[in-house]
Amino acid sequence: MSPLQWRHAYPEAERKFTAGGHRMTKYRDILRLSSMGLSQRSIASSCQCSRNTVSEVLSRASERELTWPLPEDVADADLQYLLFPEKAQVSSRKIP
Repeated sequence: MSPLQWRHAYPEAERKFTAGGHRMTKYRDILRLSSMGLSQRSIASSCQCSRNTVSEVLSRASERELTWPLPEDVADADLQYLLFPEKAQVSSRKIP
């Protein structure tokens, strides 16, 4: 599902991505740094995340054919949903 399709699929629902009280992983930066040829170890250090996280993000991006640069309409929440749809939490709270 494309980011635009995802946004329009649930117009009445607010999508929330939680980071368990921690800073959200910089998926966009991981893809950008990888496209520059940095090693996974260097990317992990730059993004302050584990090498396993970098490896998983790059693996999922490859599976979904996501490459840098990303389309301009892909927001961080869209990118997280595309890479990790199982982490999405849909709130039924109505948006005013």
